[in-house]
Amino acid sequence: MEFENNSDFIDKGPIAGAELLEQYGSTSLVYKIIMGGQTFFMKKQRPELRNDPRVKELFYKEFNTGKSISSPYIVKYIDIKENADGLCIIMEYVNGQTIKEKIEKEPGYFRQSGNIKKLLMQLCKALMTLHSANVVHLDLNPSNIIISRTSNNLKLVDFGFCVSDYNDTTAGTTTGFGAPEATMSEIENIDARTDIYSIGCLLQYIEEKSGAELPRYIRRIKKRCLRKQRTERYNSCDEIIREIHSNGKKRTMATTIAAVSLASLTLMAQPVYNAAKEYIAWESGRFGDRFEEDDIFYRITDHKSRTVAVTYKGNHHGEYMFEYKDGTIEIPATVTRLGRKFRVTSIDGNAFDNPETTGIVFPDGLESISDLAFVVCRLTGEVHIPQSIRHIGKLTFEGNTQISGFVVDEENTVYDSRGGCNAIIESATNRLVAACTNTVIPNDVIAIGENAFAMYQNTRIEIPESVTTIENNAFGQSALTEITLPCNITRIGGHAFENCTKLTRIISYIPPERLHPTGDGCFNGIPGNCILYVPRGAKAVYESTEGWNMFANIVEMETAYNGIIHEE
Repeated sequence: MEFENNSDFIDKGPIAGAELLEQYGSTSLVYKIIMGGQTFFMKKQRPELRNDPRVKELFYKEFNTGKSISSPYIVKYIDIKENADGLCIIMEYVNGQTIKEKIEKEPGYFRQSGNIKKLLMQLCKALMTLHSANVVHLDLNPSNIIISRTSNNLKLVDFGFCVSDYNDTTAGTTTGFGAPEATMSEIENIDARTDIYSIGCLLQYIEEKSGAELPRYIRRIKKRCLRKQRTERYNSCDEIIREIHSNGKKRTMATTIAAVSLASLTLMAQPVYNAAKEYIAWESGRFGDRFEEDDIFYRITDHKSRTVAVTYKGNHHGEYMFEYKDGTIEIPATVTRLGRKFRVTSIDGNAFDNPETTGIVFPDGLESISDLAFVVCRLTGEVHIPQSIRHIGKLTFEGNTQISGFVVDEENTVYDSRGGCNAIIESATNRLVAACTNTVIPNDVIAIGENAFAMYQNTRIEIPESVTTIENNAFGQSALTEITLPCNITRIGGHAFENCTKLTRIISYIPPERLHPTGDGCFNGIPGNCILYVPRGAKAVYESTEGWNMFANIVEMETAYNGIIHEE
């Protein structure tokens, strides 16, 4: 995205309709702006500091650092411009709240240990990216960490105070969140451990301001992060992640030892257990609805019909992570609990939390797979869907970019993978709900489902003329370089092609009479030089239609032969 060097960025409002946000610091103001149909953050020097050379230095340092870093947990830096009104940095827009705002408006969010764990994991991953590039953020605080409203994922912003190998000076850090060595006089002592101290400060802040009771292992992590001596802290964020990982395993061992000890005492004190009492306790659920068997975690869904769901460890998603074993997991058709056999009929949302789970085998009799069940896994090879499956939720396989194919049992009456298409299709509606790198969209598919091709790794995919609907985020964050939209499409949902950063051209055969506004943010984040080719005589309609009018380059065409565009 390129911006003209003019006086659009002025105090009365940068770009028409700009919205001043609460996220601003001592040197800058932050706006939400819309340009070319896309939404951005714009960070602008405060008017009283526009001629301050030190502030300008910080702005350029921030942009150069941010531009060089790529991580899903760090906001993207796009452009920087200077005019009479000072410097303006254009950044990726994140629809979310800072940690400070989140606590003020939703303090209960941080009282769920799983949410704190998720934040800590993602923050560590963001910092690992920075530290591997020899950059120390130096100013981690509740106002420069944003949590997305839709996914609750973290985005780290603001590199104005950072230090790196190519920039060995700093302007300081936010009071109450900086390590003892984070001063001008001790610049030579700043390293990754300086940011780790700030992690401890953030955990302390969340605990105090939200009223959250941190899990014991996170309190241990916080305590070690806050050591005054750098040598007593964690040496890297990777060590913190391993500590989180090992916590669950320690708990499992402790639980096993306790169970064995209790069983031994019971055998000594009461050799004959009262069967009637056991039955009553079982029926009343006093034995608990969650249990582990052969490294798989289950939740009893119905005592009478004897059914269970495969689930995550603990009572809350995210409370434990990495609990499932590495490699392939084979789910059994039945499992025995206290002498009673249960049928495995479903998989809970977010059930699998191990990125090293690379394979899954579903049993006959499985009926339902809920939303996000395998979203953090790295499944490879073919995924076989048994004939018994009746429901597959949203984002079930999102992010598993190494899946080579989906094979649905021919006896399944709800889903199919017709013609060896390597996709999952909802048979009654002809809606494609899940795809992979080897997917070929069949000629009778009507709709591309929500998130079906999200993070798709191929550069091209052919959409047949039968398709009329492309749903929300259908191709979001994919590696597509080119896409052709056939003439029968009447609806394209929100964020359908968002952050397809490699797109160079979109060829649309949608005629003016079928052209409708796209959903919100449909083309956000695509390159500014991406060309939109449209039917002859349709340019004016596309330019006046919401969503399509964000393209700076709209070119009319006569026809397309063998992929060659013939422009007028």
